[in-house]
Parts: sequence; C-alpha cells; structure tokens
Amino acid sequence: TYLAHVHAVRDRQQLQAIETEHHQAFEEGFQAGMDAADMNRYKKEALKIALIRCAKCNHPYYEWMNCGVVQCANNSCESYFCIACEQHFGYDQEGYLLAHAHFEKRQCPSPISPDGSFSVSRDAYYAFKRGVTMDKFSALLSKVPSTAVANEVVEHVFADPVAAATLAMLGITSSMLRRVDASDLLEQEIMCLDEEVN
Repeated sequence: TYLAHVHAVRDRQQLQAIETEHHQAFEEGFQAGMDAADMNRYKKEALKIALIRCAKCNHPYYEWMNCGVVQCANNSCESYFCIACEQHFGYDQEGYLLAHAHFEKRQCPSPISPDGSFSVSRDAYYAFKRGVTMDKFSALLSKVPSTAVANEVVEHVFADPVAAATLAMLGITSSMLRRVDASDLLEQEIMCLDEEVN
C-alpha cells in the first residue's frame, strides 16, 4: 500500500505539473498586465504594517522604555499614544496624563496590561505586536491575487533595513510571510516520499 501511495502521489504530480504550467502562465500574464500603481500600493501598505509608527503622524519609532505610553520622537509632533491599541491622546501634559489614565482605568482593549499598569514587559508587547502584525500581513497578502506578487511584496519589505530590523525584533521572518502554492507543498511531499523509499 505504501508503494501504491507513492505511485498515486506521482500521478498527482503529473497532473499538478500541467496545472502549475497553466497557473504560471496566468501569473506571468497577470504580472505583466498588473498596474504599477497597484504594486506600489501593496508595497507601501506592507511597509506601513512592518514599521511601528506614531499613531498621529506615522513617524517610525524603534525603541521604548517598557512603558505602554509612547511620545513620538518626531519634533514636529511629540504626541502621546498607546503602544498597544495606538490610540492618540494629544500633546504636552494633557496628552501625557490622558495616556497614562488610559492604562490605569483599563481602557486599553489589548491584553498587554491586564492589571492596569502602564509598565509593560518587552516580551508581552512583542508577543502582542507579533500577533497583530501577522494578522495584518495575512489580511493584506490575501488580497493579492498572485503568489509571485505577494512574495515580491514580502521581499520588498525585508529589503528595507528598518522594516527588516523591526520584524526581526518581533520574531517575524520572511519565510513566515511568504505564500506557498499547493504545487510547492505537493513537491515537498513527493521529495519526502522519495527520500523514504531510497
């Protein structure tokens, strides 16, 4: 029965090869005809997801001091916002007080500070942000109709040193975001079976 399974997998491989050829021809045609503006939009959206940014002015920030309240490093902004839900609270002393009250009154919907403390552990924040970021990438890449284009968007993000460093900090790798075709999975299954047979 094991050899019958191997032969069945090989028969599927031949059928899959034909389907893959048609699929690749379609993708190449799609890519050639895809509007450059659409591709740029996907790439910009992916970079926006990858970078941790100010909730008000979108200025990226890289470091924080284990506090759930962050002040934007952009001198022309300097607003206060919640690091988890990204709610903006304003500027100066008023924004500072509102942002801290957001945690103390347990108004933040995120699970990073269940006790109402605005002191947030790095591990708790990274785990939370990793989940949010992966969900956002999944939603974006599911809209891209081509695996090749989706993977090109991922490569574009990891080519940006700041985005790559931010994602590495969160424990997100390019292989976690890349799309895999069913034909790639079948090929991996056949390779595993061939190794077992030999």
